[in-house]
Amino acid sequence: MAGAGRQLRLSAWGRVLATHPQVVLAAKVAVAVAAAFLVVQLLPGFAKQYPYYAPLGALIAVTGTVAGSLRESAQAIVAILLGAPIAWLVDLAFPTNVATLAAVVALATLASRWSWLGTKAGWAPVAALFVMMVGGGQPGAYVAAYLGLTSLGAVIGFAVDLALPALPLNATQAVVNRLRETLADQLDDLAEGLLREQPLTWDEWVERQREISPLAGQMRRMVAHTDEARRGNWRAARWRGEAERQHRQAQAMEELAAQVRDMTGVVTHGERAELDAVALGPAVRPYAAHTLEAMAETLRSAHGSTADPELLHRTDDALRRLVEEIRSDRCRTGDDMFGAGELVMTLRRALAALAPEDLDATVPSRQPAD
Repeated sequence: MAGAGRQLRLSAWGRVLATHPQVVLAAKVAVAVAAAFLVVQLLPGFAKQYPYYAPLGALIAVTGTVAGSLRESAQAIVAILLGAPIAWLVDLAFPTNVATLAAVVALATLASRWSWLGTKAGWAPVAALFVMMVGGGQPGAYVAAYLGLTSLGAVIGFAVDLALPALPLNATQAVVNRLRETLADQLDDLAEGLLREQPLTWDEWVERQREISPLAGQMRRMVAHTDEARRGNWRAARWRGEAERQHRQAQAMEELAAQVRDMTGVVTHGERAELDAVALGPAVRPYAAHTLEAMAETLRSAHGSTADPELLHRTDDALRRLVEEIRSDRCRTGDDMFGAGELVMTLRRALAALAPEDLDATVPSRQPAD
């Protein structure tokens, strides 16, 4: 029993690491900073006077990905190379006072406007300020210590990222899954609202609208981070198939997020109690609701970039019944039914996005509209 309990605890800890990459990043930062501090203790000369710059360089370098570590280390070192010499030259030519301090920071800030420096641009004025304020009467020695020890720490940080590269597939998949469930829940909410006897008010529809855009943005950032994490990562080859499958699924969810937002707009703006003429009407509303429910079920079955074929066919049948009812209602009432037609086209695109290529011939909604 003790062994089983220990295994369960380890399994739970493993899940935490898999779904919370910031925990792994924090551990790697701690290892890199500690290693840099230990290494600098072994060095002679100015390293003894400024030992804190090596851990600082390690802190700068560790980003969680090999490519990111290399890029941000280089950006920080270049920014320091821009700012420190400016302060050094000014210190040699002029006495240190408020005016020279302000001028040095201003010049270093202008030098840091180079877009390639990215988020590390601020290190240029920081380096200049440190040289002026801490360098004292030995700016040359201080610049060498600052730049050398920071670079040493950055190399150590990069080595930690290289030895323990992250590949946050589990964390990214968790976000993809959360978006998929949110989209399906949104479709269910729309369907439930359409099954009411009377159209909902605008306020009632607002209560049923999910936050899709922020979650889709988070998914895009996570997928981009995972793609970057594959570069220079010796673990990436082992998980290439899973990473590519996840990328395709994320692309499908991105497309579906746009389509679900469109469906939500058609329903909430066009089928409201405040309107004299609604988009669907009492005869079409139940068919639209059943199609949305079927689409939600199909979406939940999509654990890759495609959904369950049986559910795809079921949703396609519901969609065809919706189309037939729209045509019948248009003949009975003479209404244009533009809103209903827009909903149908969006549903067709969503269904096509979830269907594998070999279902082209058997799922009519994969075919071009008449």
